[in-house]
Parts: sequence; structure tokens; C-alpha cells
Amino acid sequence: MAVEYPYPDKTQIFNTDAKEQDLTVFKNIESVYSPLPTNHGRSFKYDMGFWSDVVDEWNLYWMGQVWQNRDNGWADKGVDPEYDPFAKENLEGYENYASKFTDVINKEHHDQIKLGIDKNLSRRERLNASDRGILPALVAGLGDPINWIPIPFVRGIGFGSRFLKGGAVAAGLVGATEPIRRTLDPTSTNEETAAYIAGSFFLGGLLSGIFGKRIARETIKKKGGVNGLAKGFFEAHHKTEGKPMYEVEGFDWKIGEDAYSAEVVPGNTGKFTGKKYHPVWLEVTKPTTAKFVTTADTIKITEDIKLRTETEVIRIDKQITLLVGQLTKLRTSLQKEANTMMEKWSGKSVEAVEKLRLARNVKTEKANQLEASIRQLENEKARLTGKAKIKSSGFDDLPVPDKVVKGDRIRVYDAEGIARDVEVLSVSSTGKTIRVRFPDGSQKPVYLDTRSASFTNPLNPNYIVKSAIGFGVQGKTLFNISKDILAQVRTKLQERKLLFEKKGITNQGAYRDAVQDLKAVEMALGRDTIDVTSTAIKKIKALEEQKIKVKEKIGVETKAKYTMYLDSVHLRNLYAQAKIHPDVFGASPMKRDIFKTPDDFIKFMMKKEVYKKLKYFKKEPAETLIEAENRLNAMVYDDLVKSSKMDQGTNTNKFLEFVESWANYGAAAKLSRKFKDPWFAKRMQEISGDFGTATYANRHGVSTNNSAWLETQTKWFRHYYATIHGTKDDWNQYRTGNANSRKVLDMNLDKGIIQTQDAMSYLARKVNGRNDPIDPNKLTWEQYKGKVFHAVVDPRVYNDPAVHPMIRKSADRARKFFKEYGDQAEDMKMFVSQGAYKRWMDTKAGIIEETTALLEKKALNKWEIIRLKKFLKRNEDRYMEIKKELDEYMDEGISPPHETKDTYATRMWRLDKIEQNPDALKLKLENHFKNNPLRLRKKKPAENIVGKQQPEYISTDPVKVKKRVDDAFENIMEEARNFDGEGFAGWKNGKAGARPLMSRKLDIPNRDVIEFIETDIEYVMRQYYTRMSPAIELRRNFGDKHLDNFMDRAELRLITKHLKKDSDNKDIDKMLNYFEDERDKVLNIFNLEDPSSLSKRSASFLRDYASLAFMGKVIFSAQVDMARPIANNGFYQTFKHGRLPKFLMNIGRYKDAIAEVKILSPAAEITIGSARKRVMESGGQVGLGKTKLGRIFDKFLGEPFHKAQGPFYIANLLAPWTVLWKDFQGIISAHRLIEDSIKVSKGVASEFELTRLASYGIDAKTAKLIASMPYEQIDGNLYVPNSGKWANYNGGLQATHKFRQALYGDVNRTIITPSPADQFNLMHGVFRIHSDDVAKQWDNPLGKWLGFTKTERGGKISNSYMGLPFQFFSWAVSANRKLLISGFQGREMNAMSGVVAMITFGIMGDYFKNPRYWTQKSLEEKIIRGVELSGVAGLFTDMNFMLETVSSGMFDTPMGIRPMLGEDLRFGDPDIADALGEFTGAGPSIPVDLLYAFLTDQDYDEKSATMRRIIPLNTLWFWDRKFKSLWNWGEEKLRY
Repeated sequence: MAVEYPYPDKTQIFNTDAKEQDLTVFKNIESVYSPLPTNHGRSFKYDMGFWSDVVDEWNLYWMGQVWQNRDNGWADKGVDPEYDPFAKENLEGYENYASKFTDVINKEHHDQIKLGIDKNLSRRERLNASDRGILPALVAGLGDPINWIPIPFVRGIGFGSRFLKGGAVAAGLVGATEPIRRTLDPTSTNEETAAYIAGSFFLGGLLSGIFGKRIARETIKKKGGVNGLAKGFFEAHHKTEGKPMYEVEGFDWKIGEDAYSAEVVPGNTGKFTGKKYHPVWLEVTKPTTAKFVTTADTIKITEDIKLRTETEVIRIDKQITLLVGQLTKLRTSLQKEANTMMEKWSGKSVEAVEKLRLARNVKTEKANQLEASIRQLENEKARLTGKAKIKSSGFDDLPVPDKVVKGDRIRVYDAEGIARDVEVLSVSSTGKTIRVRFPDGSQKPVYLDTRSASFTNPLNPNYIVKSAIGFGVQGKTLFNISKDILAQVRTKLQERKLLFEKKGITNQGAYRDAVQDLKAVEMALGRDTIDVTSTAIKKIKALEEQKIKVKEKIGVETKAKYTMYLDSVHLRNLYAQAKIHPDVFGASPMKRDIFKTPDDFIKFMMKKEVYKKLKYFKKEPAETLIEAENRLNAMVYDDLVKSSKMDQGTNTNKFLEFVESWANYGAAAKLSRKFKDPWFAKRMQEISGDFGTATYANRHGVSTNNSAWLETQTKWFRHYYATIHGTKDDWNQYRTGNANSRKVLDMNLDKGIIQTQDAMSYLARKVNGRNDPIDPNKLTWEQYKGKVFHAVVDPRVYNDPAVHPMIRKSADRARKFFKEYGDQAEDMKMFVSQGAYKRWMDTKAGIIEETTALLEKKALNKWEIIRLKKFLKRNEDRYMEIKKELDEYMDEGISPPHETKDTYATRMWRLDKIEQNPDALKLKLENHFKNNPLRLRKKKPAENIVGKQQPEYISTDPVKVKKRVDDAFENIMEEARNFDGEGFAGWKNGKAGARPLMSRKLDIPNRDVIEFIETDIEYVMRQYYTRMSPAIELRRNFGDKHLDNFMDRAELRLITKHLKKDSDNKDIDKMLNYFEDERDKVLNIFNLEDPSSLSKRSASFLRDYASLAFMGKVIFSAQVDMARPIANNGFYQTFKHGRLPKFLMNIGRYKDAIAEVKILSPAAEITIGSARKRVMESGGQVGLGKTKLGRIFDKFLGEPFHKAQGPFYIANLLAPWTVLWKDFQGIISAHRLIEDSIKVSKGVASEFELTRLASYGIDAKTAKLIASMPYEQIDGNLYVPNSGKWANYNGGLQATHKFRQALYGDVNRTIITPSPADQFNLMHGVFRIHSDDVAKQWDNPLGKWLGFTKTERGGKISNSYMGLPFQFFSWAVSANRKLLISGFQGREMNAMSGVVAMITFGIMGDYFKNPRYWTQKSLEEKIIRGVELSGVAGLFTDMNFMLETVSSGMFDTPMGIRPMLGEDLRFGDPDIADALGEFTGAGPSIPVDLLYAFLTDQDYDEKSATMRRIIPLNTLWFWDRKFKSLWNWGEEKLRY
């Protein structure tokens, strides 16, 4: 059935009926007829002349076929569902070619194909009748540009060599075009293909031999050369790869596609305009808490601080002058009294002398108070002016004499803290203790030690507390301790002093320290010091804090929100009553039959509301309201139809489609095209899409869907990035007092310097055998991270006044980090709760009800019935399992929360720490269960009423407690082995994804088991980010993080629409497995191998070892990154547009532009150490060994080699290099996205620009939305997004979401970065088995030992060793899609310039690796190696190298590009070990090479070279040559 477009200004016809055709007739037809009939009846037997033969030959070439098959208007007529190309009257005479008509969409299309067949058969008949041989074909070949392409690349060599090389290149290129020609020409044969390739070899070689030397320079230099040919090829490619829209029932649209993270609230909306009720209403909540501060605001605060500081310093100077005057007068008085004291006091009574002495002491104390106040004022002035602290005057400690003898006079403090001249009466034999006599005649022992009370002034405000009594005061000065804390310290010191005296221990240093500390504290508390914390200083501090907050708030994503209120009942009634009226009276009415179901109508109304509220649609000034309403309705309907029915598969030829299908992403797209159902391709895009390739739909304005994986890499990574870099800044400030760390390419230079100093200090202590206590003011980075974790999870630590403010600030950052995730997960009901279980059960019940209805009411074939019954049984069983879990949850209840949101941090059990002391953990569990018997039990709900909680107490009987302890300990060990303490992976019975809801099985707070969990806050947050962010985004896109409901819906759709025969079950199983595997890759749970197994750990070690041994000079291979921006953006956009020169002249503006890019999509290579993923797959999470020997292996080999990866990829420069070029490309990408969006909004965008935007998820309406957002122009020509303000605008949240993912996609396609969509399963060490029959054969003890796991459909083998052969293939595999396929799609602005540049930089990188060796290579080898390093052929250059190595090493018959061109192999003649290494991978090849070198007759030099090559770090670029020289020197010494 065809439906007429419902608006008067449109005539396009859309097909809405779902119809499948049984095409098994092909097999019957082709089994009877021969491939090329001789009695077709359309031949011509007469000779039409030489040039006619030339024309016929040219028309049979690929370019002639492209021209013949151009679109002559048949595509514009749309799909004709009534036309059957296989009806007898339409197929008669063309039965031979029935399989070529599968994509026919209408009669005109069919007629054009048949006409092409007639023409090609006639041409062949004429050529067969001619006796001119191959001469016309050679002349026609002159018109094929492919035969001319090799010429520029073969200059400088002899004719014969040029002939061979040029011919080989031409033959290879023609071979690459043959799939296109064979697709376009149904009459072609294999013999003809062989003839074409042979002819191109001859003609290409001839032309290269004759013209190579002269033309090479010309074609490369002139723009019309290679670039012109490439442009023509891309245009021809586009014209030949069109696909029709598919016949798909219903609209495929979700509100999140146009309104990011919108919440749908069902029920009566309560929204009216006058008396008009709105059953659909989108409410846009703008941010209310965000404050966007401009640079001017920051300057104003800075000036205010400066003015107030200057005023306060003047006030302090005046007060100091006043106090100094008072102090001077008082000191002078005391000095005079001292001079006359003996004279005045002599002859006085004891009472009178005591009275005079007390009066003098009062004056002395007053002087001390004045001096302390002056000291405080001077310190405050130093803080305000930023100068160094002023040393104490008059209160400094006394010097300890080096050596004294009897009779000497020295100076010590008395009990009141007054310095006295005393006489030495005796000296101990050790010389450390003396007895002295004071002026009043009293005697006491004195210890010659700097800590002695006799030399330490307790009145000194800089007095350092020596006793370890808590409160974090040990090592702190009294001046920096508040009086509240000092009061508590005094109590503790008094208790300690009494305890020492009670035990009779008064001769130890700890007692003396306590006595002295107590005296100093009491004097500090007794001082009547002047309060210098004036109101002005408080205001300055407040302004400084405000300035810090201002800096932190710039660019932070705000809390905008979209809420869709939807009255679906009202809309269904309107649909049922056919009351579908436009919103504007007088507008064209909409016919109900254009909406096949009520759901289609509801989606239309929702999408229309989104378009209006988010400003996707704007009324033109010249439009009437009626015209605008008609245009809006047409726009919404057209978008729904195209996005639902347009082919979402990759826009490429069959061969490259096959290449992409090596990975699940491409395989699902290919199978989706086979099913003629774009729904599956779109869903795969929403899981792991990365914008690496363009789709057919992009050419028609339909954008690629955004993905959960992209959101984890942008929004959530930015959240982690800001938190961890802020924490590093906090540590730097904690250690240096400087809040502004110096950073280069995300590397904190100040932090690195401090860490280096700490490492050197640690090494020195180890060498000297010292074990100094931890200085609380100089925590190392590792110690600081642990302290921050303690502050996060333990309120006592966080609220301890002795905790450094920067630790508390870092804890606040971490708490905010975890809270952001927790709030989102809670809103989405991802945690275990009664409501979450009920939602899950309702979803299952809906699937069961729908399946039952299908079986009862719909006409089904027998295959559908069989599979639906199995599907129904499986879901009924699952429903009962969920119900049982809910009952257990309600029966068991939960303990009251022992942690708040503020103290939450993800729990990661440390298996090594548990196994070191399991009894200690069990004791903690036992105490916890005994001390916390209360639990909240839920009443079972009646009639869907949520049950209430009621308290009850669990038995504390020792036997039952022990049982709980044992059960909890067993769960802890399982969680530790699976790295799944929060239920992210949903492990159950060895299967991931069995528990979609997350929860902790043990409610004990982290602070009580902190000795047994990971406390590195950086590592904990990174693990939480990698697990939780994809879980949240998959839940947002699919309803639950494990796609449980989606998989059911997908299977139902596959059964009811695509199960026509038994063999279709295989395709259905494959499609479902593709989704399941891609989900697990995104969740990082794909490889099911036990992380603590020897296989997993040893494979990881070999992978890490090979990385350290072989990747030292990877920076030279990465030189091609410099060419990628040229290819993607064109030379003009990259350089001539003024960016680079202007940036070099104004580095500040460059930094500003980079900062804006990092707000949206920062590079991850430095922050999380992911640079190595560009060249190698990590292999997943690795655990710790279970045995003592295994733990020794982990301690000395596994963990050190794994931890070295991050620093190593900084040392080899790949990480900073990648960040450098991603930052650079990010600026250009942001500019182009805004520039193209502005062009779209003005209606001047080209087809290339529209298609490019769509391939990055930005359709025309979104481009206009982005163009309406705030942006800046640097130097008048570079667009920079002001994304921090976007959330304040209607649609700003959606624009930010789209823009940041597009930015990330463009940057990581340009600077090629692997993603899950690129990688085939074996790279993760997983082999997928789709067949249940084959899976049954593996489901035995041997199969399970090898890693087999039975899955819902088939099974999979998880063994990390299977991934080792592909260890260094990550970049090449990713280049298949992001470079090779994407390049052939014409996505590059200047493809051939990019190709030439990449090969050039590949050659340059090859040179830098070993200049001396490079100069000895032939020109051909240099070019071949440049092509290999360039990546222009994706994985195929690596496959060629494997072919060369294996064929030569195993069979002594080298095959591949080099042998074909007469070149030596890259590393000479490979041996059997080299050949085996291609199958085992780089890691296992290390022991293989060693065994081969020492167990065969290899000479001394070869053994030595083998040993040198496998030494970790030996190839690091900055010492590679020196290391080789030293090794060779040592080798010679040992040899002789």
C-alpha cells in the first residue's frame, strides 16, 4: 500500500507496509540456466570499425559502467511495492541474471538494469566478431586513469624496472576496481577479469616505462594530477553505491535523539493555553545554580583583593609600630631593674622579695605577649604580601653547646621559660648530661639535646609539638594550632604525663617531650594575645575563596533539564476518533492513515513538540501561521519517515563492507542491510558508534545516532578529568603552597618535579638504611591519595581539624564525583529496590503478554511458532527468577545505611591484603554483625501497593553469626576475583549480565574494612568511571545496563519480521550475539576468563613485556599523525587559514582555544594512561594470583610491568604526542563544526558539508541549533564555542550533547584512536560460537579448561592467549574504518594530499627510527615502508607483511608486495621462529625467539642480538643507539 504525502506542497510517496519476498527462486533459476547464454537474440554480427571497437572496450571498463549505470531518474520515483521484478512477464529473457535484481525498487530501475545488460551483450558480440585482437582494448585503456596513476611513483629507475613496478601497481589498482565493475556489469566473467588485470599490467607498465621519468614530477606538482583522478573516483563511487529506502513498519524514534536525557512523565499534563488542552508538553528547565563569570569579573575580584590588601598592610604596619614602641619601653624598664635588682632586693624580707619577683614576672610576661602579638602581625603581613615568614625575635630556642666542662657558664631556660646564666657543676661520662646551678642556688640536670626543655623556649609561637597524641598536631607549630585544639591537646598531655609518672617512667624522652609540650601549650593558652584576624582580613580571605570558586565554575556543565509531560491516553483517543487536527486553524489537515499505529501518531506529536520548544523550527518572517504550521508538520513527518526507513548501513562497496564486518559493529550493519531493516543498525550505533564511517542515510540528511560509548568518552570522562586534575593541583598546593601548577599537554610539571624529588629521597633513605616516620606536611602523592580516600569514607577523618585543608578539598572533589554518578543511577532506578524490581517484572510481563498474543492471534509460519514458544518459556522462567529475587529481598530486608552519599566510594577488595590476613577481616565482619543486628524488613505488597519497612533484629547467636561471616567472606572473595564489588557486571553463576540491578551484598561501611580495600583514590575513581559511566548511558539508551529488555524486543522483531525459514535462525542468533558482545565490550566484561587465572595474568605479562621491549620508538611511527589533519581538513583549513602562524604568535589565544576543547572533549591519553591502546589492546582487567608462587610472580613481574605502561608511554612520547595533535585537531574540528553549522543556518552549505555533519550526528535542524549558540571568533577567522553558556539557551543541553560527541568523533577519526566498534572479538581473546550444535561439542571439561562458556545462543571461548597475535594491530584495525573505508567514502576534504602527506611522514618516521639503515635501503623499499607506516591501506599492509614472513620463513617461497616487485624482505630472510611469531604475537614470540636462538645452530651474533632485542626499554628513542653501542661493546668483550 502506498500513502500519499499529506501536505499540498509535497508529492513524495512513502511506503509503509511491511512486505517480505521469498527469493529462493534464484537458486532454482540459476541451477537451470548457464551464466552466459548464447541464444539471447540481441547480437549484431557485423564489423563497425576500429574506433567502434575502442568505444565498446572503454564502455566495458569500470568507468564506462559507472557512466552507464548513473541515476536517470528512477530513484526519484521511490519504492513501488506493487512491482515484482521476478514476475514472469518482467523476468522473461533475463532469467540468467535474476540474482542481480534483488535491489530493484521500481519498473524504471529494472528497465535500466536490463538495458545495461542488453548493451553489454551487444558490445561483446561485436568485439567477438572483430579480428583486431587486443589493440582496441589497449587504446581504450589509455582513457583509464588507473593506468596512469603509477607513473609519478616510478621515476628515477630504469625502463625495465619501471615497467615491472608500474605494471604491478596498475594491475593491483584494477583488481581493486573489479568488484565495482562486476557489480555494475551482470554479464562480466572471471576470464574477463583476468584479462583486464593482465592488460592493465602491460599497459600500466608500458606507460610507466616510457613516461615515468618525465611525468612523475609534473603529476605530483600540479593539482590536476592525482587529486583530480581521486576526486573523479570518489564521485563515481558515490553514484554507484545508492540503496533504496526499506519497507519498515512504524516510526523508529526516541525522544532522547532530539532532547538529550529527557524525562517522560506519563499522565494528565495539566497544561492549557486558554481552554485548549495540551496532551504533549515539553518543559525546558534552565540552569539555576550555575554562575558564568567572565574574565572582567575575575579581574574585578583581583583588583578588590589588591586594594583591600594594601589598606590592611598599612593598618598592620601602624599597629606593629605601636606595639614595638610599647615593647621597647617595657624591655628598657626591665633592663634597668635588672641592673639595680640585687641592690634593691638586698636586705628585704622573703615576702618583699617574692612580691618584687612576681611584679617583675608580670612585666616579663607582658613583654612576651607583646612580642607574640608583633610576631602574629608580621606573619599576617607576610601572608598578605606573599613574602617569606619573618623569623622570631626574642623567642628563638637557645643554642645547645657542643662540649662543656665543669666551671663553664651556659644559658638555659628555667621552669618559667626565662633564659638564665647558669654554672656547670658536673659532666656525665657520656658528655650528654650535666648538672647546673641557677642564680637562686637551685640545681637540676640538663640534657644536651635540641629537644631538651632547657634549650627550647615554650613561649616561642613557632614552638613545635613533639608528642604523638592525635589531632594531627605532632610536628606543627603552636602558632598554626587553634585554641580549641590546644585545649584538647592539653588534656591529652596531662593524661600522658600522669600515666608516665604512675608507671614510674620519668627518665625517657617521651616523658620529657610530654612535660615540655604541656608547658608550652599551657603558656600558649594563657597568653592574652591581640586578635589580628580583623574584619578586613576575613573579607580578603573570602574574596580569595570566591576567586577560586570563580575559576572552578568556568566551563562546568550546568543542570539543564528536559521534561516531557505526555497524556498518551488522550492521544490514543484522538487517533481512534480520527480527530487529528493541526495546531493552527486553517492549516492542511493530516490524514489518519499516514500513521499506521497510535504509537506513530504519539511519536509525531512528541517530536513536533520538541521541534517547537527547542527551536529546531523557526517561523520565517514572510510566513503566515498557516504556512509555518504546514511546513512544521511536513518537516517532522519527513524526518520521521527518513530516519525510520533509510538505510543506516555503511556507505561503501561490498568488499569494504566485508572488511568492516570483521567487527560486531560492521557485522550488525551488514546483516541489517540483508534484513532490509535499519532498526538494528541504528541500535548498534547507539551502543558503540564512534562516527568512524558514514552511512548511506547521511547522504540524504539523516544523521548517525549518538552512542552510549561516545557519551562515556565525553561527558563522563570530562567529569573524571576535572576531578583528578583538580586533585593533582591540590596536592601541588599542599606541598608547595602554590595553587597554580604548570602544565604542558595535561602533564603537571610541578607535580612531576615533586614526585621525582620524593623518589630520590626514598632511594637515599633505603641506601642509608633509614626508616624515617611519615611527615604529615610532606605526604607523597601515593600517601596523599590514600589520605583523601580516608577523608572521603570516614567523617571522623574528614572533620578532624588537624587534617590539612587541601586534603579536605580533594575529598570534596571525590565526593562530588561519586555523587554525580549516584544521583543519576538512583534517578534511573539502577540500584536494587522494590520499585526497581517491580519495574523489571512489569517489563517482563509485557514481553510475555505480547508474545502470548502473537501466538494466539497472528498467522505465523512453523519456524516462528517454534522459536516464539522457546522465547516465551525462557521469559516466563526469567520472570519467576526475578519474582523469587524480589521475595528474598523483601524477606531478608536490608540493614539501615551505614554510609551516606557523602561518604560513598566504590569498594574494590584487595585480594592480596585479604589473603595475607583473612582472620582479621572475618573478625571485623563478626563484630559488625554483632554490633548491627537491626535490619529493615519490607512487608510484601498487596495489589501493587508498595510495602512499608518495619524494623526487626537479626539473631546474634554465635553459630548464626559465624554462618553469616562465612557467607560474607565467600562473597567478598568472589567480588575480589571478579573486580565487581558493586554489581556492575551482574555476575551470577559465572555469567555476566545476569543481575541488571546493582547493589552491595555486604553493608559494612568502607571505613571499617579500609585495611582490605583499595585506597588509591585516583585508581578507584578511574575504575568507577570505566564501569559506571557506560552502565548509566546504556541504561539511558536501552532501559537497563545489560540491554535485557532490548534483547527481548530485538528477538521479537527478528522472529516476526525476518524468520522465514529454518536457516534464518542462524542470522537471528548472529545478530543478537553481535549486540550482546558489543554491549560487553562497552561494559568491559567481554572476556569471561577469570582475572586471577594464570592464563590471564601470564598473557597480560607477555603483552606488557612486549610493549616495553618493542615500543620504545613508536613515536616515529606516529609521525603520520601530522598528515591526518591535512587529509581530513585540507591544507587550507589546517594551515593557510591562519591558525598555526597566529597561534605561534599568540600562544595565549591558542591555550584559550584548547581549554574550550578540553571542556567538551579532553584527550585521555595522559590522564588515564590510555596511549598504548592506540597501538595495542590492553586485554582487560587482570587480577592477582591465588597461590603464594602466583603472588610472588605478581609482585616482581606482573604488577611492576603493568604499572610501568603509563610512564613508559609518556617516556616514549606517544602519550604527549597524541594529546598535542588531538588538541590541535580539536581546535580545527570545533571551528569546522561551527562554521558548517552557520552555513546550514544560512542555507549555503554544500552537499559535502551537509553529509559530513550528518556523519557526525548533526542533521540540518541540529546544525541550526548549534549555530544559534554563543561562540567567539579569535582574530576574526577561528570559531571557538562558548559552551559554558549553552545550557542557558533553549536546546543548549541538546546542542552540547551533539557537539561534544561530534567533536570527539572527528578528532579521534583524524588522530586515529581505536574504539569498540573497530575491534574484532579475537583482539580481546574471545572467539564467538554462534551455533548451539557447535557449542554443545565444546561444553565439556576440556572446553571449559580452554575458556569455553555456554551463552544464551551458542557460546564463546575466552582465552587471553588468543588475543596476543593481534597485540599490535589496534591502530591498523582502526584504520580500516577511520582511514580506508572513510577515505573511500569521500569524507576527507583533500584525500590525495593526505595520502601523499601520510606516506611522506611514514618515510620520515622510518628514517628517524634508524637513519643509517634507512640510507642503505632502495627507493622502492623506502616507499613501500612509507606506505606501510602511513596506514592508508589499513590492516592490509600488516597482512602483507605477515604473508611475506610466513611464506618465506615456513616455505622458503616469499610471497607479497616486496617479492612481486623484486625487493628483499623487510628484515632479510625470516626463519621459522619469525614465521611462528606472526601466529603467536609479539609477546609469545619472545620465548620462541630465545628457544630458537639457543636450541638451534644460530651463531654468537644472532644470539646476542636476540638477547638485546628482548630487554625491556632497550628501544627507547633517546638511548636506543647508545644502548646498542654499549651492548655491542660488551658483546665484544665477552666474545674475546
